[in-house]
Amino acid sequence: MAGAQFVTLVSLSLIERHQSLDEILAIGSLTLISGLVSALIAAGSLTFLGEITRVITPMKLLELMTPNNPLLKRLMVSAPGTYNHSIVAANLAEAAAEAVGANPVLARVGCYFHDIGKIRRPHFFVENQADIGNIHENLSPTTSSDILNAHVTEGVELLKQYHFPTTIREIVQQHQGTTVKRFFYRQALEQGLEVREEDFRYPGPRPRTKEAAIVMIADTVEASARTLKDRSTEGIRDHVHRMVQGFTRDGQLDECDLSFRDLRLVEEAMANMVVSIYHARIEYPAAVAETSKAGAGVDTTGGGHDGTLDADDKTIPLPRPSAQARPSTS
Repeated sequence: MAGAQFVTLVSLSLIERHQSLDEILAIGSLTLISGLVSALIAAGSLTFLGEITRVITPMKLLELMTPNNPLLKRLMVSAPGTYNHSIVAANLAEAAAEAVGANPVLARVGCYFHDIGKIRRPHFFVENQADIGNIHENLSPTTSSDILNAHVTEGVELLKQYHFPTTIREIVQQHQGTTVKRFFYRQALEQGLEVREEDFRYPGPRPRTKEAAIVMIADTVEASARTLKDRSTEGIRDHVHRMVQGFTRDGQLDECDLSFRDLRLVEEAMANMVVSIYHARIEYPAAVAETSKAGAGVDTTGGGHDGTLDADDKTIPLPRPSAQARPSTS
């Protein structure tokens, strides 16, 4: 724009010829500088104005979702299981947001950071426990419930420290709504503790935007789909439907503007994504054991490209190509 102003002003001045060439170039230079300074001020004001008006720009969203984002890198290193879950859930959320006309990039970014609070205590969450066992077996149900609550509040605090937009912080704060941590609630009842269901609810608030509600649904659908025994298309669709209906009956979606039609589209989009993730695979035949021959090479990497192993020695013989006589050059 600054260049266009410079060219326009110089052209008009040359046509009118009321000024000398030096004066025209001086005015043109000032116009060019003015345009550049205005552009810099406008670019620098976007973040400040966006925070005041609560409008998050596409440029800011793209900046937050880059793999080089410091907080996202911390999540990947400190809680790799949570990182993987967040990436897959983001795919579900983006597809659902596109289906209902919400902001798909905002939903994706919200999913990337919805569990960011888990980096404070990664091993207290099953996706990061690997072979260390379930730490919650040695804790009381109420203590475990408090730890789960903390991943939401601590996540919001981390986003404040990293100067994340209010919109993203609200999605993180709302992504669990006021749902019940039923596993620990039932455990407390089995132990004979005098507890109420309200004692095991997340502090909330409930989702208040389409994107926050979609992140909540994507979070639960992705995590629960990993435990499905029936991963047929119908089994997955029924599972996603049950998850959405559970949120609806519990009133978790009462404060957002998702209609029944929107919920049907969300179910369809997420079910299609989960079906694609857990699609049927061809069963590779077991490797056939062969007698090692003289001059045969042995693959000691633990198997072929499909992960199969020899039944006896855990290696697969790889015959070397036989030497062929070179054609005569005479």
